[in-house]
Amino acid sequence: MNTACPQVWVAIDTSCRTGSLALAVNGSVKDFEILEVEGRQAAHLVPALERMLNRHSLLPPDLSAFIVGSGPGSFTGVRIGVATARGVGHALRIPVWPYGSLEGAYFSVLLSLGLPPRRPAEDSTATEDRVGVLSAAGILGPGTSDSAASGPPILVLFDARADRVYGAGWMPDGVGYQPFLPPSAMTLGELDPRGFPKGVQLCGTGAQRHASVLRERGFTVLQAPLGAPSAVGLIGVHLATDPAFRPSPLMPGEVWAPDYLRPSQPERLATALGRAAVSSPVDVPGVDGAASAPPTPSS
Repeated sequence: MNTACPQVWVAIDTSCRTGSLALAVNGSVKDFEILEVEGRQAAHLVPALERMLNRHSLLPPDLSAFIVGSGPGSFTGVRIGVATARGVGHALRIPVWPYGSLEGAYFSVLLSLGLPPRRPAEDSTATEDRVGVLSAAGILGPGTSDSAASGPPILVLFDARADRVYGAGWMPDGVGYQPFLPPSAMTLGELDPRGFPKGVQLCGTGAQRHASVLRERGFTVLQAPLGAPSAVGLIGVHLATDPAFRPSPLMPGEVWAPDYLRPSQPERLATALGRAAVSSPVDVPGVDGAASAPPTPSS
């Protein structure tokens, strides 16, 4: 490493079945790796991180920060990515920046379609500066426009099993991009083109799983891998967001939970059991009118 103390970031997103890692040095993306290990991300994430650092002659103490996808998605997957980033980050005493995985996926769609990035609409000067930063980072290609935001409304859907999806949507407003749907847990029955902006396009693992049904309803579904969770997308969101609007980094010892959007299966089971206990209380002898203890047989 040189003596200029470069800023070395690692981004992690393991919110869905396929995870990813990305490495950026001084804001420039240098490496990217996809984790095609469904159900085994916990065993493969740290070795993949070590390989990535070795490829660039880096050691863990060279890291400056982690950028992590905070969900929604697989309960186990989100925990793996966040726990790894927080564990290593806290050991090194470096910040961990959390960004929504849906937003990272949305940003990756913009990059794939050659559209300008999401950026704060409050400050047009910051808009131009952020585009310049992204271009220098190699995230934006030479054909990407730096004019007012354009492009269709995009609804990103992550698969949440059965007929459930996690979704969030953004659309251009002439200067930047604004959400038309905040991150939400939904069922397939709630997705109707009439309830979304005209011309909305769907993408992501949830859109791919239910593509035939969604197209029958009149939606345009983009081809995979558009809308998949992306570590590069997370770096892009971090760079494209004016520092004044960035989330606070997760510091050592800080209590925080990922963006699950809905209770986990154990939490749902506990809630169901609690309701059952209230509706069908167990008789306790001698308590609040419960049956008394059986009489002792007479001799």
